Amino acid sequence: MFCKGLGLSPKTFCLMLRYQTALHQITKHLRLSLTHLAQELGYADQSHFLNEFKRYNVVGPKKFMREVAAHQYQKHILLS
Repeated sequence: MFCKGLGLSPKTFCLMLRYQTALHQITKHLRLSLTHLAQELGYADQSHFLNEFKRYNVVGPKKFMREVAAHQYQKHILLS
């Protein structure tokens, strides 16, 4: 029923939810410890987290964090 309704297996759905949670946490807390985040989200170890993150995002979480931080200035620009 799950696969028929969503087009994904329950495992794939859970992996995607965990990845989205990681994205949310990284963008919310740019100075977050990736080791701590991996443990918090239930990854076996940091290497497992890095590999899974790259599978969905192409770049690793550290590079992603740097890119997000570099673009945070956009929140502070006032356009009139």
